Amino acid sequence: MFTNYISSQKDFEEIDHSKGTVKIDGKTYHWNKDNDPEYQDDEVLDISYWTLHDEDGESTNMVLAYDKRDDVEDPQEWGDEYDADNPYVLAFN
Repeated sequence: MFTNYISSQKDFEEIDHSKGTVKIDGKTYHWNKDNDPEYQDDEVLDISYWTLHDEDGESTNMVLAYDKRDDVEDPQEWGDEYDADNPYVLAFN
């Protein structure tokens, strides 16, 4: 997905995993929580992510990302392999 790694981390006000929404700069964005996440592992990024969509359902240049954990030897679930407690939003330029 990413051909340009110029990005910035965006702060978010709130996140609701049950609804698949995140509020950034007063606007609500959503991800399709029913779909499996996508993955990027190319020696620059090693993340699991969902693309964020605006209120009209259009894809944005932002993703909700989770870093891969290096401290787990035999992960049994996605939450074991990725840092599920520390999501962040990346906005790509």
